[in-house]
Amino acid sequence: MISRVLFLLLTSLLVSSTCAISFPFAKKKYNPVLFFKVPPGLIPECDDMEKCISEVEKELGVKVERLDAARDPSVAALLSLLTKGKNPPLLYHRESLQMLSVPQKGRVRSVIKGRLLN
Repeated sequence: MISRVLFLLLTSLLVSSTCAISFPFAKKKYNPVLFFKVPPGLIPECDDMEKCISEVEKELGVKVERLDAARDPSVAALLSLLTKGKNPPLLYHRESLQMLSVPQKGRVRSVIKGRLLN
């Protein structure tokens, strides 16, 4: 009985590490770029920024972590700490501490790469 449980546990760990299936105990990959947003249709600037970000993601082959400030109170609290009360949309790079709230493709690309903006 114990050997079967152990076998199932090891099999599930192996499957979770090799497949795209997400298990609750699987560790999340670190991502330096965060996008604070609201649900589609609420703020037109968020929708425009989402389009710019998805285009740049496809060009550069990177993934931006999206956080919904309207649905998650902890995300809203983090956004208010970072910006001192500014509303979404906000693109934030953790390592270079850059923030962008204007949906311009060139600037979005610079923030995602972590380059300094002039």
